[in-house]
Amino acid sequence: MQINLVTVMPIGKSIFKEHLSYFSMEDLPLGSVVNVPLRGRSIPALVVSVESAEDSKAKIKAASFAIKKIENGKPRQLFSSAFINAVDEAALYFAASAGAIIEIFSPRAVIEESATAGEVISVPKKERASTPEQFVFQSDEEERLVAYRSLFREEFARGSSLFLCLPTIEDVERYTTLLAKGIENYVVTLHSELSKKETVARWQRIASETHPLLIIGTSTFFSVPRNDISTFIIEKESSSAYRRIGRPHVDARTFAEFLAKKSGARLIFGDTTLRTETLHRHDEHEFPEWRPIKLRLRAQAETVVVDMKKEAEKASIKKVYPIISERLISEIGETIKRNGNIFVFAGRRGLAPVTVCEDCGETLMCSHCTSPMVLHEEGLIRFYLCHQCGKKIILGKQTEDLCRACGSWRMKPLGIGSGRIESELEKKFPRLNIVRLDSDVAKTRKSIAKAIKEFYGSKATLLIGTELALPYLTEEIDCVAVVGIDSLFTIPDFRIEEKIFQTLSYLKTRARRLLLIQTRDIDRALLVDVAKGDLIGFYRRELEERKKFGYPPFAKLLKITYRGKKEEAIREMNRLHNYLRVDAFPIFPAFIQEVKKEYRLHGLLSFEPKQWPRLPLIERLKTLPPQFDIEVDPETIL
Repeated sequence: MQINLVTVMPIGKSIFKEHLSYFSMEDLPLGSVVNVPLRGRSIPALVVSVESAEDSKAKIKAASFAIKKIENGKPRQLFSSAFINAVDEAALYFAASAGAIIEIFSPRAVIEESATAGEVISVPKKERASTPEQFVFQSDEEERLVAYRSLFREEFARGSSLFLCLPTIEDVERYTTLLAKGIENYVVTLHSELSKKETVARWQRIASETHPLLIIGTSTFFSVPRNDISTFIIEKESSSAYRRIGRPHVDARTFAEFLAKKSGARLIFGDTTLRTETLHRHDEHEFPEWRPIKLRLRAQAETVVVDMKKEAEKASIKKVYPIISERLISEIGETIKRNGNIFVFAGRRGLAPVTVCEDCGETLMCSHCTSPMVLHEEGLIRFYLCHQCGKKIILGKQTEDLCRACGSWRMKPLGIGSGRIESELEKKFPRLNIVRLDSDVAKTRKSIAKAIKEFYGSKATLLIGTELALPYLTEEIDCVAVVGIDSLFTIPDFRIEEKIFQTLSYLKTRARRLLLIQTRDIDRALLVDVAKGDLIGFYRRELEERKKFGYPPFAKLLKITYRGKKEEAIREMNRLHNYLRVDAFPIFPAFIQEVKKEYRLHGLLSFEPKQWPRLPLIERLKTLPPQFDIEVDPETIL
């Protein structure tokens, strides 16, 4: 019996070695998944090479450790060669380990139950174009759904499967309801809230079904065991949920590009408002349009922008800034008379995002973070809460609610949060059924679903919600109002205007009769574009601004963050500058410099878009200790 030296790639995020060596008596196929011993536990790993031990004597003798045996068990061919090739390309692009990439795009339940999970189905591949095509599709949701239904029928007739990728579980469930009619037997939905048993069962179904399938799921399931997928659709392409918050900071939209190319499949990016970077690639003829691009937002609601400066001038007490305009009060009253519903969007949660000292002007900050304390209220108790670390100060019971600079007790709350809007509207409409939906009152999907059901299931009901509520607004609403959005414009991030524009455009599509926006700057170009539904006007101006300051899509950004003590962070980031052997490496503190008494320092690399990936630099980045956090194409540089 021949003994083989097997090189494997461990699957997981906390394993910092790219490859490990073991021996086996079995002839293991490349790309199969096996279990290997590591640090006293058993972990899944991907077989990347197999050599005869006889031919590898020198390598075995040179090893500084005892080579262990791979655990007994049948190797499983869980992943297609296209998926593994896409993983390798993504690992290079994001300067991450391939094992971590595999774990991100493979359900844990399937890896853990790989002995019973289905292997890659051997459906004959269709002839495809030598160069896979990538398209953009910017249109209203209804038109996109019609086009997708037609595409599903066409691809099924050709004997091909499709993968419709969505950013959230809510989107997966909703789109399944909207698109599965007539093809229910050949639709499989996948998301992270399925039980382990159900996940494995659906995986087995995908692996065994010989009829083409429509797979509707989140990006975690990109490793599905089919090689007959002709089309990947990234729906709601602008959603930030496609980007991982934790390490490694991988963007599923970028991975989808790699996977589609390696699979020889078509890729479609669809949304009402595509990202600026994506539209620019269309302008550069990289992404042709799949269907004609809509340059104006189709919405039936009238848009009214209310000048809150004039509202303040009309207020009887000059020093009190009204947060609810007379026009909004009137529209709420009118909507209630019609038994209609109202949604009020709040840019922030809490009562007031900022509190300042009236004597010296000092802002009340968290003692553990360089973050403003946010005023909240639960019943009769008011307290300050840090949204970064969770530190809580109950008013009147702790000296920490006094000004740290001068000791004054004259602390004044400023700004508008969802709690304050609720309080004001309860005073104006004491009999109105008001529901609030933010992370303070709804901490689970079940509680969110309950609030939404109450809102849509009741007449003359008002819902106050933050960004958390937006994915759940699945039906039209008589009147939509935006309160307290001006504070978002103060965030010094290069993507903030795009994010605000997308949010307001989405709210406009949800409004049946009226979208009302309160602001102190009615002439702001972005608000004019929203009122007109001018998608192309906003895009052109946003592109011009980004070009002026060297932001994406005119540059490839790479952000490196060090967390630790301040002096240590400065020293290590300066050492990193020398180690990376790059000319320009601006180093600057994070927007919120300290979180939980841990200092955060950023370093920024900028390249011409086509100059990435850079192999020598990536090799150096991969050697960095875990104190350094690497982000390619960062969502924010703050």
